[in-house]
Amino acid sequence: MKKLGLIASLGIFICFVMGTGIILSVSTEEPQIELEKLLLDDETFQTILQFYQYDIDIPLDPIVIKRSEAEGYTFEVIAFHGADDLLVPGYFAVPKKGTPPYPCILQLHGMTLSKEQWWGEDSWHKGPPLSPKLLENGFAVLAIDYPLHGERGILNGYENTAQMLFRKRMIYKFRNMVINGVIDSRRALDYLEGREEIDPTRIGVIGSSIGGTMSLLLTGVDSRIKVTTALVSPTLIRPIFEGQPEISSIAPYNFVRAFKRRPILMLSL
Repeated sequence: MKKLGLIASLGIFICFVMGTGIILSVSTEEPQIELEKLLLDDETFQTILQFYQYDIDIPLDPIVIKRSEAEGYTFEVIAFHGADDLLVPGYFAVPKKGTPPYPCILQLHGMTLSKEQWWGEDSWHKGPPLSPKLLENGFAVLAIDYPLHGERGILNGYENTAQMLFRKRMIYKFRNMVINGVIDSRRALDYLEGREEIDPTRIGVIGSSIGGTMSLLLTGVDSRIKVTTALVSPTLIRPIFEGQPEISSIAPYNFVRAFKRRPILMLSL
């Protein structure tokens, strides 16, 4: 996992420098699927996109809960109103080196985890966290808790969200969590556009596990994402969801047509 974090950091840097092309991890164990077979027709794709729309007139009303100075960067605990008008908590940090406006990476955590995943020494990275590495290289970072996770876990009774994958009649709750997480991520992009330290034309996303899936979905529904890194991202095809059309609106392969030529790095173990 430590290697994944370092490779992800390097991949983000390369993608921003190069600016074009798509980087994909390719398995040699199975034949590659023809791209044309993954593309939805226009009408179906536009229907799926409607799941991810939101009322842009709902005010963000952002707040800075706490600000502190660390070696090399300024760290803030922030919150803003998501699309359902509930507060979305986050960690926002800006490097002290270089000259603003800075490029920024939105960070989406794995299932059952939280925004702290990107900072804690005992996090999934099992080594130096990715966030300080990005800050050292001149990137600002924003990590948020998506629905039912972290500080927002109270709305799920702090129950382990992985249970949704294995219990009957939980598929819609899981689907709605992912969709609402992507919508809140779009609100996070709105938030970043309001920060004068950030260059809104250089915003990327990195996600791990279900956060990796959400990073691909976000790339497909919002052109403000310029580069994407998805770590061990579930495709939501199998084995759990095979033959379940209920999840077609959150299956990354249905968004391939919208990726255009934006850089995408996919890393899997």
